[in-house]
Amino acid sequence: MRGVELCARHKVYGRGFAMMGHPTETESDLERTTKILCDSPLHLCLVFTVTPFPGTELYRIALEKFPEKMKSLSYEGANYHTIDVNLSEVPDKVLKTHINKTYRRFYLSPFRLARIVRDIPNKKRLYGGFYHVGLRMLKGFLRHG
Repeated sequence: MRGVELCARHKVYGRGFAMMGHPTETESDLERTTKILCDSPLHLCLVFTVTPFPGTELYRIALEKFPEKMKSLSYEGANYHTIDVNLSEVPDKVLKTHINKTYRRFYLSPFRLARIVRDIPNKKRLYGGFYHVGLRMLKGFLRHG
């Protein structure tokens, strides 16, 4: 985290990626991930559900622990953006709600928004970025409160 803080101090635009929905992950673990992201000086964050790709250890574990979920998974034309599976101990709705809540808490920080506007390397990307973030947060409000 010190590297991220150092970069932020020098106005280097920082992006973070997080995965939620790991096997054995609890609601408390999800909360800790959200806190780390929201307390960080990152400018942007993207949160994905963990993806069990064939040939990986995670895939083997998922087949063993969640055979019913793995049966319905299709990798045809898919990637980590489009595969949506929950391998955690929390219900699907709770995981989705938590991901959306993370986005809202992260991006509704006035301090973060000001830093994004100040530090973004290409100001033309601001409108598109805010549009996509706004859609993501609105989706969270409409679907999962």
